[in-house]
Amino acid sequence: NIWLSQGTTNLLDKSALDINLIKELGIIERETYEFEESRVKPRLVLGRPGLGTIRDCLAMGIPFLPIWDKMDPELNSNVNHLVNLGLFPNNLLVEMNLKDKIKSFLEQQQILETWKNIWPSMSEDVEDICLSILSNF
Repeated sequence: NIWLSQGTTNLLDKSALDINLIKELGIIERETYEFEESRVKPRLVLGRPGLGTIRDCLAMGIPFLPIWDKMDPELNSNVNHLVNLGLFPNNLLVEMNLKDKIKSFLEQQQILETWKNIWPSMSEDVEDICLSILSNF
């Protein structure tokens, strides 16, 4: 299944979605902070490219496909960082319908593998952080 995450700001631009597409692709509205309590993880998350949503997807190794109106400089910057990290292909920055964009994204095996495996190289071990904090006392 595919999750649609609005993020905590609830500012997702849903203009690209229609009810038929939602039904056809099995899209359900769930937030990424619900990953831990979910018995079934999505194969893809669509949503507003805020840092919380991106971080949650990275930590769980679940690919994220941003949907945004390209008017917010912060969200544009976040997507540019995804491109630079090899997590979002340049060719999907052009306007195309959402169904084709999802299909194309899910065909990008290298990008999907990167989503699954990049978190350990981007994050710090909790034990190391705690030891670092405690060493300052």
